[in-house]
Amino acid sequence: MVQYRSVVMGNNGSVASAHPLASLAGLKILMKGGNAFDASVATNAVLAVTQPPFCGIGGDIFALIWSNKEEKVDFLNGSGRSGKNASIKTFTENGLTQIPSKGFYPMTIPGCVDGWHTLLEKYGTMELNDLLQDAIYYAEKGFPVSHILSSLIQDDISLKFSTTSISEYPTTSEIFLPNNKIPMPGEILIQKNLAETLKIIAKEGRDAFYSGCIAEEISNYLEENNAILNQNDFKNHSSNWGDPISTEYQGYTIYDTPPNTQGIIALSMLNILEGYNLKNYGPASADRIHLFTEAKKLAYEERDKYITDPSFTKIPVDKILSKESAILKRNMINMDKVYNYQDSGLFSNQDTTYFAVIDKDKNVASVIQSLFHGFGSGVVLGKTGIIMQNRGSWFSLNPRHVNKIEPNKRTMHTLTAAMIFNDNQPYAVLGSAGGSYQPQLHTILINNIIDYKMNIQEALDFPRFLHGDELGEKTGVLNIENRISKSNIQKLIDKGHNVKVHPEIHPLGHAQGIIIHPNSKSLMGGADPRADGAALAW
Repeated sequence: MVQYRSVVMGNNGSVASAHPLASLAGLKILMKGGNAFDASVATNAVLAVTQPPFCGIGGDIFALIWSNKEEKVDFLNGSGRSGKNASIKTFTENGLTQIPSKGFYPMTIPGCVDGWHTLLEKYGTMELNDLLQDAIYYAEKGFPVSHILSSLIQDDISLKFSTTSISEYPTTSEIFLPNNKIPMPGEILIQKNLAETLKIIAKEGRDAFYSGCIAEEISNYLEENNAILNQNDFKNHSSNWGDPISTEYQGYTIYDTPPNTQGIIALSMLNILEGYNLKNYGPASADRIHLFTEAKKLAYEERDKYITDPSFTKIPVDKILSKESAILKRNMINMDKVYNYQDSGLFSNQDTTYFAVIDKDKNVASVIQSLFHGFGSGVVLGKTGIIMQNRGSWFSLNPRHVNKIEPNKRTMHTLTAAMIFNDNQPYAVLGSAGGSYQPQLHTILINNIIDYKMNIQEALDFPRFLHGDELGEKTGVLNIENRISKSNIQKLIDKGHNVKVHPEIHPLGHAQGIIIHPNSKSLMGGADPRADGAALAW
């Protein structure tokens, strides 16, 4: 098997993210004596500048945290809520049958900045002002546009990934289409308004964003455009700490993010697959891919049925994660033909960013942050330079749906982050972009590491196969990179799979991860070749 990059190793700290400048910013904090949680904020802040289609301070954040001192895994829910005035009636009275994916209607409160504050308040050792300096520099002075970023801007304005282009919003197009031109690879992208916003946050903290001068600028712009959100919605926002969810798999403990995220589905998939000895199937075999796909279908049916804001609806987490439930699902799998499953048609692209950080004391942060679809709502909020997320488009306008829109509610979230523990100690940390694909990617990477004994870079480089519909096409596609052999692809077709073959390295999500060597405790990081990412260590 081809390994596209080398595993990056170090003793004192490692950062793996989807952009090299972000990984470098996090590593610099570690080298200055900051811990993994300090470095996470620095890393995320730079990603918010350098990956505008994927993430930003106008989006949400989730994290799994392992504090070596406290010896526990903590879950940070930094997702925002709908506005107080959000209801099904709010939309249907405006002639809508579903919430649009772009514009002002799908906006929910951004949780990222409060998430940073909440994380640092409990676990940090450095001031926010020190942690945001690299992000401020790259926003103010600019950074080189990558080939991927240039391509994503092109895709957006050609409406490949959306129904409304960023070119239709002047506050957005003046930044990302300077002089009405798509920035080419190597050109410098400057975001001066965002730099000023970050300077204010660095000096005044999260209150500037939710109740101070930034909040005032945002709320005035929202009011001018008849948005549902208002200033009181911002003032009332808060993140919260909670417990992660977990399952036992092949002697390891796997942690993932609980509802309102879809992380429970990755654990459900692992429970189903645990009943098979995957070592008996080649890692790129038709049988392995078939089993994985059938487990995915069965697990995702529960996602679409149950997952929403748990403060609004009791979610049967224990039942979903029970080994008995896994046995029942396993009995529905036929090795010779596909299970008849209707895909939800939910959008499954890679507009999210994931990063992992481990410091010298083996504190661990597994963090995921996003605007949801590419460039989120498409709207930059006035003179703030902030792209607002469109997470609210995931809500349903069906009054009988568990994830229906209601006031002050968190929607079901695609964002998920994972950790693998061995003997009650962190062994690996991983996660991915990829919208609805994320639980699948968690499962593939965990299987690759545990069942097939791959190193982290091998696990990331391995030929990708994901079930689901790119761009919302309702066709039940099994997407496979062409490094899977033609004979195995034909076997999958013979079983009834609707196979779509992609180029050798195709952007079916992108992932990062770090493994802690069980004996030497050295750190081994990897980054996905399907993105701009880099793993760094020292």
